[in-house]
Formats: sequence, C-alpha cells, structure tokens
Amino acid sequence: MKLTTKLLYLLGSIALGGLIVYAARGFQTRNMARVVAEEGYETANDILFPHNTRQDSKLHYGPVLPDGFSS
Repeated sequence: MKLTTKLLYLLGSIALGGLIVYAARGFQTRNMARVVAEEGYETANDILFPHNTRQDSKLHYGPVLPDGFSS
C-alpha cells in the first residue's frame, strides 16, 4: 500500500472519530435540555450547560446600587 493511501486512511479515520465525538456531545446537551424542559423548570444556563464557561466582566455579587448613589 502506498504511503499516500495510508495517510488518506489515517486522516479519514481521524475526521470520522471527531465527527462521532461532536455528535455525541450535541446529543448529550440536547438530552439534558429536554429532560429539564419536561420537568417544567426554568433553569440558569450554568446548570443547563456546565461545560460552557463565560466570564462576564460586569459580574457582581451582592446588592447593586444605581449609578450616582452614595451612602
């Protein structure tokens, strides 16, 4: 078997494996969202999608005071 044929088979198998992993993750995410929707919960995104981390620069814990208000 030629080297180019082996290389094409290798690249094809890697692409197929990546496609399978991508489809499996999408299935898990859709399944979790479906289960939560059937239960009637309105759930935060960090619970529904724990793998998607998004850090917001305006995240603030505690009471939020309007601009211009000083104590």
